[in-house]
Amino acid sequence: NSINFDINIAIEEILQILEDKSLMKNIEIEVCYKGFLDPYSSIMNTDKKRLQQIILNLMNNALKFTDRNGKILLLVEKVPLDFLRISVVDNGIGIKKKN
Repeated sequence: NSINFDINIAIEEILQILEDKSLMKNIEIEVCYKGFLDPYSSIMNTDKKRLQQIILNLMNNALKFTDRNGKILLLVEKVPLDFLRISVVDNGIGIKKKN
């Protein structure tokens, strides 16, 4: 179900869904775009709903494990061959190291 869509709009739709959760915990969400010729208009051709579901799952996980007044960075990078690299960076507890 690949369609052409603007990744910025798709991300904004996700942020609207997460707005209440982030406000409740006072978590700042920042979105950073890298590698796009025009970071304000970035047309992609892929399965929009599946991509949004993946990003939503990653963001929900970050919100769940980030303490109040924390910060989450959603990094959207266009890499060679027109692929996307999505990274979610937060200041949550992380995964414990095994000794």
